[in-house]
Amino acid sequence: MINLGWLLCVASPPLKERCYAMKRIMLGKRGEKLACQLLKRAGYVILKRNFRHRIGEIDIIAKDAAEIVIVEVRSTRGLGFCDPLESITFFKIRRLQKLASIWFLTTGNKLNKVRFDVITVVFYEGRPKITHIKNAF
Repeated sequence: MINLGWLLCVASPPLKERCYAMKRIMLGKRGEKLACQLLKRAGYVILKRNFRHRIGEIDIIAKDAAEIVIVEVRSTRGLGFCDPLESITFFKIRRLQKLASIWFLTTGNKLNKVRFDVITVVFYEGRPKITHIKNAF
């Protein structure tokens, strides 16, 4: 199969939008994979990736000692206009808190300590710069 994605992106606006969306999805998956590797190297146990519910998704749920860690991963390409951390809105924080409650209810997990971390992955000239912010909110 020949990859003509760039040709399709030039050819028509609807396909161009789909190409852009696919690139963002692939960038996000790559960032999440790197974030999991970072967490595992730091001694975390990954409990769940991409926990989905009708109201949204938690990128990574991990365990760090006696704490459950809800991790939001933000991946961007290049230096852009703002830090990826700045793209996390109040509404996103509230949604993550609700999703964490739903995860606890559905799994029956009894740990009381919960922490919300953010991992930013900035790809600049093909190389990732990863930052882990503990207790981000």
